[in-house]
Amino acid sequence: MSFQMDLSQELQSLFDISEDLFSDMTEKSTCFPEVITEAALEKQRIQRIPKKTRQNNQFAVNVWVAWATNRNKRADMLLDKYQTVPLTFKSISNDELDFWMSRFVNEARRKDGSKYPPNTVYNIVAGIQKHIREECSRPEINIFSDSNFANFRATLDAVMKERVSEGIGVVKHTQNVTIDDKNELWEKGVINKTTAKGLSYGVFFYNSKVFGLRGLSEHKELQAQQFTISTDRIIYNESMSKTVKGGLKDRKLTPKTITQFSNPQNPRCVVDLFTLYLSSIPNKGPFYRRPLPPGKENIVKFSSQVVGINTLGKYMQSMFDDAGIDKKVVNHSGRVYCCSTLYNAGFEEQEVMKRSGHRSSAVRTYKRASEEKEKEISNALQPPAPKVQRCIESESAPATIPPSTLTSGTSKGQPSNVLRLEIPLCIDTIVISKNGKDITLSI
Repeated sequence: MSFQMDLSQELQSLFDISEDLFSDMTEKSTCFPEVITEAALEKQRIQRIPKKTRQNNQFAVNVWVAWATNRNKRADMLLDKYQTVPLTFKSISNDELDFWMSRFVNEARRKDGSKYPPNTVYNIVAGIQKHIREECSRPEINIFSDSNFANFRATLDAVMKERVSEGIGVVKHTQNVTIDDKNELWEKGVINKTTAKGLSYGVFFYNSKVFGLRGLSEHKELQAQQFTISTDRIIYNESMSKTVKGGLKDRKLTPKTITQFSNPQNPRCVVDLFTLYLSSIPNKGPFYRRPLPPGKENIVKFSSQVVGINTLGKYMQSMFDDAGIDKKVVNHSGRVYCCSTLYNAGFEEQEVMKRSGHRSSAVRTYKRASEEKEKEISNALQPPAPKVQRCIESESAPATIPPSTLTSGTSKGQPSNVLRLEIPLCIDTIVISKNGKDITLSI
């Protein structure tokens, strides 16, 4: 009995404390924000999807609506199993979706009537898939894997193969930047440490090459505080990127951190370039500030305004044009240069991915072999040169010994200062030249 009373008193005490706490929290209205509305929640859900993805999804839906509207006006629609194409996907059945998507990928056209390239057709379908699952609240539908859409997938595969056979949409890789291009940008003063524009070009170029930033989005969102500089290095801390957005799927991913060490012997050192630039702009806020022309003091200055998105979107091409380099490049070319440089230097794929931030084998599409590497591969695959060549009878064109027949003495157990020559049988006279003197031997 005593135990029950003690327990009852304890529970009453806890209840009184909870009631007091609740009353205290409700009195302090600043403890919680205002009640969030359904409209605000919907906006939040929409904005979690990258803007570019939303635009692509909307483009795909617009193509569907334009095609469906046109098809519904046609008299031969009466011959179809379903006689009206729905303009929305909210209540369309699986069988109907499979039926119409098969016809859509065949018949959809650009405004000028030309066919879409195979990859574009696929991307349009992917946009519709995302629209159905996100905007139409039908996450159970997957037209790329569900057995309900087997006919559609077979049709899509056939259409893409037909477009390739027709030569439509041949893939053109981003043009690579070469080491000669980079040297020319420096030598012509397009990238330099003495002008604001030269510095701006320089940090953009090396943000792409050294830190692997993507075409425009990551450059546009870049903040000055993402860089930390010490005496011998600069550290770049990724905030949010195409592959790391910080959501549920990315909760176990760590944004990349890249360290670039300085090289005091190199007057073009990346760390020096970034140190000078970062000391000329605010230490917080947007990274790319509008470069100002040099004044009378000839001091590097930047405006508080940021570089416009249209200007930034053509930065790589602008610097190539200023240098007079006749090459069509895009901002993404710098990222390609990053991957191909590391690839040609012999680094493993994992090391390349650490710099580029790739999470899949997609990094392989960025690896471009240099011309020197291609020549090495070509020579390695050439058939072996013959050891004995036919003699050239003309006296005006004396026979020469192929380099492949020259071997060092060490390979034959002779001293290293002995050169062994494999002489073709048809040769009876040889001329040896050393230090400007010729020695003729008859053999």
